[in-house]
Amino acid sequence: MTCEGKKRVFVFYMYVNKGPGNAAPRVRTKHMSEMGGRLLEYAVSRLYRIGTDELSRSKGEHGKPFFQRHPEIHFNISHSGDLVVCAVSDFEIGIDIQEKERLHIEPIAKKIMSRDEHERFLVSHSPEEFFFRTWVMKESYVKWTGDGITRDLQSLPMDGWHQFLYIDHRFATCVWAGIPLEVAVNEIREADLTSYFAAEAQRVPRSHLVSGTRTF
Repeated sequence: MTCEGKKRVFVFYMYVNKGPGNAAPRVRTKHMSEMGGRLLEYAVSRLYRIGTDELSRSKGEHGKPFFQRHPEIHFNISHSGDLVVCAVSDFEIGIDIQEKERLHIEPIAKKIMSRDEHERFLVSHSPEEFFFRTWVMKESYVKWTGDGITRDLQSLPMDGWHQFLYIDHRFATCVWAGIPLEVAVNEIREADLTSYFAAEAQRVPRSHLVSGTRTF
């Protein structure tokens, strides 16, 4: 996918109604994961004009998913709070989103940051912001490499290219790839998915891309 000679990554995000607040955390997490999968199918189907019946997924050695019939299409999904995001590109890609919750961040910071990063965290004018930016950077990096939790987050080489996305002030979001990419961001509503998949079931002709794209 190109735009005036520049390679692109498309990021789609959606606010999700998580249901009753008293639902068990695992139930809500499962629902968010399912919505992330539906958002991904919607995104890829529209971008590549591929029917959702062609988008069955498998997992690589360390659990990174890929499309069985279209391994040339790369993607990654993340969710936190009431937001789910997915990134789609012709290149290996990683994306992570984290809600800026009120956490006791110091113990986590020691686990994920190198000594230099931790020192900068301690003297930062906004330690919380520094923490969440570092967290999503590292999570998106290991999702890009496909190594996931098998990597020690304190000693990552952090090679490649990354960009922070400002989708919502309540969240930190980062996308990572091996080369610089132009990032096009699209917000999708749950109602969009419902109507789209209903049309997909009837094979109603689809438009190629979504409106309201923002480019970073």
